[in-house]
Amino acid sequence: MIGIENTTFDEMKVGQSARLTRTLTVEDIYLFGVLTGDANPTHYDDLGNEARGQRVRGHAMWGAALVSALLGNELPGSGTVYKKQTIEFVAPVMLGDTLTVTITVVELDAAGGTVTFDCKGINQKGDAAFTGIAVVEAPTEKRRDEPVAGLYVQF
Repeated sequence: MIGIENTTFDEMKVGQSARLTRTLTVEDIYLFGVLTGDANPTHYDDLGNEARGQRVRGHAMWGAALVSALLGNELPGSGTVYKKQTIEFVAPVMLGDTLTVTITVVELDAAGGTVTFDCKGINQKGDAAFTGIAVVEAPTEKRRDEPVAGLYVQF
């Protein structure tokens, strides 16, 4: 089984980054809607029209949730506490789009134990879907945890 090992505040460096790549599926759209309670017809009405060539728009926050996955699983990882996120949605994520989400350390605040990350989601065409900043309280103690069975996806 793959373990999840964190990066402590003292181990972090400006410029350090992590990334993941995911493709938006119909299952993602339905599961995200169920998870969040977002029943906005924008995401569901067009599912039946896909055969007529209309593309389906995913939830904008799906991409932002991938930032959370990176922060919690990869960098800093286990023990991270999310403090703040600002995000600008530049373009929609459509069904079948592949996003590469990258987080990069841009600031370390030793007094507060916080790390500021530049965040971006780029689609398969090289276009930005979103940009933003996330601030987290980084863990101070090293941890290695086993992932919850069936939930962890290796990035």
